[in-house]
Amino acid sequence: MPIDPRQKPDEDIFRDYSEYMDDVWREALEDMKILSSHYTQTADIWDDYYRRNPDVPRNRPNYHSGLEVSLVDNAVDAHLAFEPRFVRPPVGGSQASKDRANRLEKGLHSVFQDAFAAAPNFATKENGKQMVLHNYTQLGVLLDHESLQRPQKKTGEDKEDFDWREWEWMSRRNTWNPIRLVVPAPGEVLMAPTEKTPPVAIWRRTMKAYDLHAHSETKLNQTTARNRAYGSSRAGAAISFDMRDYDPYDDIEVEEWWTARWHAMRLKDGGMIYVEPNGWGIQPFAHAFGGSAITPAGEEFNVKWWVRQGIMYRALPTLTMHNQAAVGHHALLMRAAYARLGYRHDTGEGAEQLTGQILQGEESDWWIEKVPQLPGQSFQHKAELANTIERTTYSRMVAGHGVPEIDTATGMIILSENSNRTFRAAIMEMEHLYSIAGSNILKLLYRLNKEYGEDYSKVGIGENVVNVRDMEDSFYVEAKFEQIDAVVAQQEAQMAMSELERGLIDTETYYKIRRYEDPTTIKKGILKDMIYKDPDVLEQGVINALREEGFNEMAERRQGVLDQRIMMRQSGMPAEGGGGGESPMALSPSGAPGQPFVDSPDAIVRQRGPNPEPPMPNTAFGG
Repeated sequence: MPIDPRQKPDEDIFRDYSEYMDDVWREALEDMKILSSHYTQTADIWDDYYRRNPDVPRNRPNYHSGLEVSLVDNAVDAHLAFEPRFVRPPVGGSQASKDRANRLEKGLHSVFQDAFAAAPNFATKENGKQMVLHNYTQLGVLLDHESLQRPQKKTGEDKEDFDWREWEWMSRRNTWNPIRLVVPAPGEVLMAPTEKTPPVAIWRRTMKAYDLHAHSETKLNQTTARNRAYGSSRAGAAISFDMRDYDPYDDIEVEEWWTARWHAMRLKDGGMIYVEPNGWGIQPFAHAFGGSAITPAGEEFNVKWWVRQGIMYRALPTLTMHNQAAVGHHALLMRAAYARLGYRHDTGEGAEQLTGQILQGEESDWWIEKVPQLPGQSFQHKAELANTIERTTYSRMVAGHGVPEIDTATGMIILSENSNRTFRAAIMEMEHLYSIAGSNILKLLYRLNKEYGEDYSKVGIGENVVNVRDMEDSFYVEAKFEQIDAVVAQQEAQMAMSELERGLIDTETYYKIRRYEDPTTIKKGILKDMIYKDPDVLEQGVINALREEGFNEMAERRQGVLDQRIMMRQSGMPAEGGGGGESPMALSPSGAPGQPFVDSPDAIVRQRGPNPEPPMPNTAFGG
C-alpha cells in the first residue's frame, strides 16, 4: 500500500494503513509467537502429535529441557550482548575536526550508557535475543518530554510547590540526557519489511486511562498554542480523552503514527486523539533482519520466510523431538525406580503387609511390575538429536563447552572462527541498526538546539557530551560491535608495535588498531608527562607555590638560582651539577644528538612502546 509520509494522516489513512500492515505481518507474527513460547518454555511439545492423533488423551508431560533457552542465551552472550563502539569519521582533515570527532564518539558512548541504564532491559541484549530467536529486531530512540522545558507555574500553585518542581528539573538538567531507548516486542511496532529505513511506523501500546487523559490534555494545550502562533502551516488537531466511562487504571489500547513530518495517536478501536507536526524531524524507529532472509523459489513474498531463517526456527523440530525423547526416557526411569509390587494371594493381606513394611511368604508369592527395557539405540538417538541441533545452529564451544576430539589451540580457534561467521551477518545488521540510532540522536539534538536555543546544545553525563558545535552539520556515525579475542588482540598489538617501530604506520593508526579512544588526548598526555618531569619545570612549580603561600623571599632566592642556571646553559657554560655545554635543543631525552629535547608523541611511542614511562628529561632543557 503506497503512502506519502509527508501527508498529514487522518482517521481513514491511519486505519487503512494499520490494517494493511496487519496483513503484511500476520503470518510472521504467528511464527514469532510460537518461537517465543518455546523460549519461555510454555509451548506444548506434543501439540503437533495431538493434532495428528486426535484419539490420544492429552495427558503427556510437557517437559522442556532448557535447551531452547540456552541455545538463545549462549549465542547472545558470546556474540551479540555487548556495547556498541561509535566511530565518527572527521568531517575535515584538520586536527580540530579530528578533536571534534573524538568528542562526539565519547559523548555518544556516554549517552548510550545512560540510556541503557534507564531502560528496563539492557537494549543490546534484548536486541540480540530477538535477532537469534526471530531473525528480526527493532530499536526506537525517544525523548523524555518532561526534561525538555523548564516548568511553568500553574494557576493557583503556591510558590513552595513550584520551587520544588523547578529544583527537581534543574537537578536533572545538570546531567541532562533526555534520550531513551525502546526495544519493542514483536508486533508492537509495524514497519514495511522491505525498507531498510521505513518512512512510516505504527507503534501499538497500552496506556492507563489517567495517563492517556493527561497526555491528551498536554497535546491539546500545545496544539492550541501552536495553531495560534504559526497558523495553518503547522496546524494540528487534538481532543481531550474523556475518561468518565473508564476506571483510571484501565488499559487503553492506542496506536501512534510516526513519520519525519507527522505524529498522531488514535484509539485502536477507532477515534483520533491528536495529530501534530513532528518537531523531532525523524521517524524514531528502525529495524533489522538477521542477514539470512530468503524467499523460496516459486513463493510470493511473505515476511514469514525471513523470520523462518533464524537459528531457533530451523532447529525447532529437532528441539521438540529432543524434549519428547527426554520425556520418554524419564518416564521409563521413574517406572523402573518405583515399580509396582504385587501379591499372588489375597490382595487384602498383601496390602496389609505392605502397610506394615513386613513381607511374609515365599519369594515367589510376590511379583514386581516388569518395565520395558530401553533399547540401546534410544541413547544413540538422543546423541544424534543433540549433534543435529549443533550442526543446525552453532558449535557447543560458544557455550564454553570443550570438544573432546579437538584438544589443540589451533583447532579450537578454527571452531571459534566458524562460530563467529555464523553470527557475522546478524552482528553487521546490529551495527547498522545502532548506527541509525546514533545518527538519530545527533539529529534530535540538532533540532532541539534550533527549537529551544543554546541551553539545548549538548547532552551527556559529566565531561563526555554530544555537542551541536562538534557535529559540523553532519549526522553520520558508525556503530561497531566487536567481541575481542584476547589471543588475537595480543597478536594484533605485537604486529602493530612492530609496524610502528619500522615506520610503516603512524601513532594514530596504532591507537586505532589497539582500539584506544581519543588518540589526540593520549598523545597530549604523553607530552604533558614529559614536561612535568623536567627538573626545571618542577622547580618553577615549587617557586610558584612558595609565592602563593607568602614565602616571597625564599621564592625569589630560588628563582634567582634557577634563572642563573638556565642562563649558564644557554651561554654554553656548564651549570652547577649539570652536564656539558650542549645546547638544550641538541639533546634528545635519550641523549642522542641532533634531535629536539621534546620529541613528538609519535616518536616517543615508536621508541618506547604505547603509553611508555616517559624518560627523565635532560637537565639541559631551557625551561
